[in-house]
Amino acid sequence: MSGEFSSVDIFITNSRQEILLQLRDDKPDICWPAHWVTPGAPIRARASTTPWLICRASCAM
Repeated sequence: MSGEFSSVDIFITNSRQEILLQLRDDKPDICWPAHWVTPGAPIRARASTTPWLICRASCAM
């Protein structure tokens, strides 16, 4: 993938201050396959989308 990419990433910690990570699928057609990442989602250019709404949707999965 090329071009500019923006996303909202969420840092969720437990009582020991450990960060929750997600292991991406090992699919060649996705961004960062087989990598550990923080939960989150891309920001898409829509007037009704805000970073807060993206965070809420990502945590509800």
